[in-house]
Amino acid sequence: MNTRCPACGWPVDDPAHPDSAHPTSAGTVVYRRCVCGGWLVLLDGKLLAGAGAARSTPELRCAERTSTVPGS
Repeated sequence: MNTRCPACGWPVDDPAHPDSAHPTSAGTVVYRRCVCGGWLVLLDGKLLAGAGAARSTPELRCAERTSTVPGS
């Protein structure tokens, strides 16, 4: 899957937090929290919806995730 978060562009395949997956009659619904803090809703791996907004630049979001500061 090459889907990205609609708020920040982070790859959906690389979640910041564990998924919450639930089988439904339409398929498996997955709720995933992105590194930007937004929520992603996927159905059988396809992005259905996203909620939340990017808070900072991609470099700073990466730094928040890895606890390092870019350029240091």
